[in-house]
Amino acid sequence: MDIETLTNHISKSGKGDFETACKIVLQDVFNLNAINVDGKGDGGTDYTVFTIQGERLNACYQITTQKSNIKNKAYKDAQKSIKKLGVSKFFFLTSCVLSETESRKLEQDISTDLNIQATCLSSRTIAGLLINEKLVNKFFDETDYPLLKSNNNSFDYRERALHSYTLFSDDANKLKFGIYDDTITFILSEKNSLDENELIHKVIVFLNLSDKEDTVKRRIDSLYSKSIIIKKEGKIELNIDSKNDLKNRKMLYERELSSLSSAQVDIFRNEFCIDWNEEDSKKVTIWIANAFIMKQISILKEAKASIVSNPLFTIEDNGISKLKKFLLKNKKIKNEKVDEVIEKLLDNASNHPLITKLSRASVYLALDGSNPISSAKALGANRWSDFNVLIEPTVAIPYMCSRLYHGKVNRSFNNSIRAIEQAEKIGANLHIPYFYISECAGHLLKARRYSDIKVDENELQFSNNAFVANYYALKLNGIKVPNSFIDYLCSFSSALRTERADIKAWIRAIMIDVQSILTQGGVNFIDLPFYEEADNVEFEKEYMHYLGELNIDKNSNLINHDIYALQFTNDEIVKQNNHWIILTYDKSMISISKGDLYKGWITTPQKFIDLTELSKPLSEIQFVSLVHSVATFSEKTLSIGARIIDKVVQYASKDMQNWEFKEEIDKFKKELIASIDIYSSDFETEVDEKTDTFLKKHGFKQAEDEIDTDI
Repeated sequence: MDIETLTNHISKSGKGDFETACKIVLQDVFNLNAINVDGKGDGGTDYTVFTIQGERLNACYQITTQKSNIKNKAYKDAQKSIKKLGVSKFFFLTSCVLSETESRKLEQDISTDLNIQATCLSSRTIAGLLINEKLVNKFFDETDYPLLKSNNNSFDYRERALHSYTLFSDDANKLKFGIYDDTITFILSEKNSLDENELIHKVIVFLNLSDKEDTVKRRIDSLYSKSIIIKKEGKIELNIDSKNDLKNRKMLYERELSSLSSAQVDIFRNEFCIDWNEEDSKKVTIWIANAFIMKQISILKEAKASIVSNPLFTIEDNGISKLKKFLLKNKKIKNEKVDEVIEKLLDNASNHPLITKLSRASVYLALDGSNPISSAKALGANRWSDFNVLIEPTVAIPYMCSRLYHGKVNRSFNNSIRAIEQAEKIGANLHIPYFYISECAGHLLKARRYSDIKVDENELQFSNNAFVANYYALKLNGIKVPNSFIDYLCSFSSALRTERADIKAWIRAIMIDVQSILTQGGVNFIDLPFYEEADNVEFEKEYMHYLGELNIDKNSNLINHDIYALQFTNDEIVKQNNHWIILTYDKSMISISKGDLYKGWITTPQKFIDLTELSKPLSEIQFVSLVHSVATFSEKTLSIGARIIDKVVQYASKDMQNWEFKEEIDKFKKELIASIDIYSSDFETEVDEKTDTFLKKHGFKQAEDEIDTDI
């Protein structure tokens, strides 16, 4: 068992299982007799501990599965134990994953401030102690792990294989041939014993290799030298310790599958009043795992990583469609509810230890054991701190909002904030050029048009104007915001308060405040060269091609802004050997990144998050891009209403005070929502076209807006 896999499991265990792990460590590693006294009047200790001679130790043992504000909790628990029990030693055992540095600093802070000997054991330390002292099997037995079930399903076999891999753990991720070693031991664990030729053949077939017999033979010899495998009666088999280790890995797989199943039962029975059983869970979990695995592989392909062919991850990529069909047909879930159900299932699985382990193992197999960052040609660096990230307005504006107001809005909005915060944490340099600051300012100015009209607040939390969406989403969630919409907008820039005739001068005044907010948030202004039209011919041609292909209409100034961003970052990559990523939701820019002209990576916040998550410890991973891709029926319906209102405000905001025109809008909106197929891939285009027709019918011309903000 590798330490990262066990840490991943322990850190996400419930209180009962974590207490069992702690008790085993206290008793079998430290030779203490630990009695659980957790409850009222415990004085701040969860265990009373005696030596083997029966002497009570003057110490407090605090066990917690709390995940937030953990350092403050440890400090307060130590204070309480000193005051109530007068102890001289304090042991803090937490299911949180703390680094060795964090643990030692916490110990030092408590010891120095409170004059008490403090010891902090995180889930990683506890996992390491269980492994080193060969206590993993005891932990499994005492936490009532299910017995392995006989199952001949080929994908279930592959799932178990992926789950057993250690090639990306701290003690194995530098071993190029870890894939072969883990495959050899896994196959032997399934077959008990094989002669050498049989074993080599099965490894070759399993990993879809060619001309690698000599390599596999050398790995077998290496495993002999480490006594991991032995020869008995002319056949190869695992030694007793290796057999127990593989048995424990498989038991862990079954337990994690079981825990995912129980959560699904709870979702279906309590939230949707639908019968659900373990067999249902086993079936859909395979599809969910498929979907997460294929999403990570697709992100790597977009980043131009060299993907090797391997049957372990060359699986069906229609997991979500199979899941949807099963829910509709077998579980009789209504069409308008099915996306909500799928979203719940994916969200529940997004940071589950089983899914994160399978997904990350698949990625490392796909890259033949290489690092995801250095393997991606569009990235080409060895660490994230080498990267510069250009923030485009569709991502910058939500982050701006988060600097002044805190609360969840919608998935796109929330992921934009998380992506920038994650980029900061991994040491990437964040930049925004003047023309994107101008777009942010223009978008803020355009939001002013919503200040004097009566709106459906439920709809406008899905407005394409992020400032508008932020205000109404926070308001609906009971988060304190200014009473009037104009006061809210002016909190970003006081220049919005008084109307000006010169729009360009007005935007420049707002830009000062926009840049200040972004700079304070770590997104710095970057000066770009002045480009003549002839400098950008190739990117202009490519960009216009994708605008036409995607049927996107865009203001000419906005087109130029994106072309400048493409030209600058590509020049930096090609001529200066710098590393650049552009974060955006703009489909045309992302499409250009997939071709050969652009040498960097242009991606959405959620895909950036998922790829950077792969660099984290396994226990901290949470994937978001797959969950993001599923929008519920109600979200889509409300977003259609918001899209219509955004269009009307753009061209006819002053007339929305007219009650007759307002009634016409409401009628048109209801009829359009009732008639449109929200599951169509181009339903947004249909909404725009029909709204344009509605506006023309009422005499509103769609002239190019003075404010360049269409994003």
